[in-house]
Amino acid sequence: MVFGVLSVLGCRYRIHHENELLRLRSTATAMQRSILRPLPLRDTRVLMDGAYEPLHEDKLVGGDIYDLVSSPYGTRVLIGDVQGKGLPAIGGAFAALGSFREAAHREASLTGLVDALESSVVRHNAFAPQTGEPERFVTALVLDIDDASGATAPGGP
Repeated sequence: MVFGVLSVLGCRYRIHHENELLRLRSTATAMQRSILRPLPLRDTRVLMDGAYEPLHEDKLVGGDIYDLVSSPYGTRVLIGDVQGKGLPAIGGAFAALGSFREAAHREASLTGLVDALESSVVRHNAFAPQTGEPERFVTALVLDIDDASGATAPGGP
């Protein structure tokens, strides 16, 4: 009798846990779709393609970021990773992507674009003590592709 009750309770807990995980996966997928445009991305100069495969089954969203922007200064490409995984890293991803999308049209130089990205991460980290989250950093590759010089990175030719 006791074993039967424990089995039912264990099964109920497992079903509840699986339903909660499914709900979180759906939320994470929706968040990822809202900040990351679906691949492939393309403009007149560049085709960007790839696949997103989460390392951990329960962490479908995190700090992986990418974008391609056609600007008056050429095609700007961002491929990066915000430190951390799961929902805590999403704030840093929002900050970096929003800054990139705006600054890609405003900044004539690639160095100016990278400075704007860095400033957005610093501003985002200023709120870390209020939220109880650790400060995050972003590792990124930022490229400028134009008809005249091809692809350049900050500090490049």
